[in-house]
Amino acid sequence: MICKKYKMRFTAPCFCSGASDAHAELRASSVRGQLRWWFRTLGGTRASEKKVFGGVAQKSGDDNVKSGVVVRTRLIKESSDWSLPQFGPNAPESYVFYYAKVSGIDPNATKEEKDRGGPRWRNHAYFAPGTTWELQIIYRDERLLEDVAFQNALKCFLALGGIGLRVTRGLGAFECDSVVYGEEVKKILQSASFSVEERVVHEDCRQYAEIGNLIKGTRERTGWKINEEEEVLSPMGSSKTRQTSAVYFRVVKCAEQLKLVIFEAPHDRVLGEASRKDSIVGKVPSVIGPSVPRQRSERR
Repeated sequence: MICKKYKMRFTAPCFCSGASDAHAELRASSVRGQLRWWFRTLGGTRASEKKVFGGVAQKSGDDNVKSGVVVRTRLIKESSDWSLPQFGPNAPESYVFYYAKVSGIDPNATKEEKDRGGPRWRNHAYFAPGTTWELQIIYRDERLLEDVAFQNALKCFLALGGIGLRVTRGLGAFECDSVVYGEEVKKILQSASFSVEERVVHEDCRQYAEIGNLIKGTRERTGWKINEEEEVLSPMGSSKTRQTSAVYFRVVKCAEQLKLVIFEAPHDRVLGEASRKDSIVGKVPSVIGPSVPRQRSERR
């Protein structure tokens, strides 16, 4: 067996847990699930997915298949250089952090308890940006070292992936010391029918507020704004009918420059039929845009 090791560093807070929501836990199963997502969305077939990740017999006469790779994680050093943000219910940051804050709250909790947040909204319940860890990919089947489909999934995961809660909104993102986002990864995405947009951001920008504002503005522009009375199913996800988002936001470092990469997976690979619409990422002019403040009417 051959073991490949990758040094990783979280660039965004990661809300991931195991048995207790109040304690952050770096789980190999979370990485494995995300690798499987990338393999599938990049066009891997069910048969090839089973060869890579293993599977149980679906019918009489079939055999169980052992995974061709083993995933292991090791925490190196935790960072404490980040604190939970304070934001109001209508602030742009709420589009990124809200579900991390309210997850696990007792429905009968008082307003004060709800304002304080659930078990994930505590110190030690997340890994702060700057936390370093090691990812190990152990090849039981060494042919996978040359398997284009798996290696493409691994490259995209290392360059644009994330783990934990709200990965579609930029949380749980990391950087790898040996695989970075660039033209090679972008070509892999586009060849698999992903749509991609890039924007330059600055070190001092409030990136979570910026991402939240883009989500809010895009929903308003497309008519996909959340409506408490009537559910709107869309490629940006739904909380009532549990549906993931096909649109991902990721801040990455590219050639000493920070970029906001927005990518959209093919709808038929990640969304239920009711949520599939026209692709919104990669349009010219861009559909992805900030919310426009409402003008106050003048008093007469």
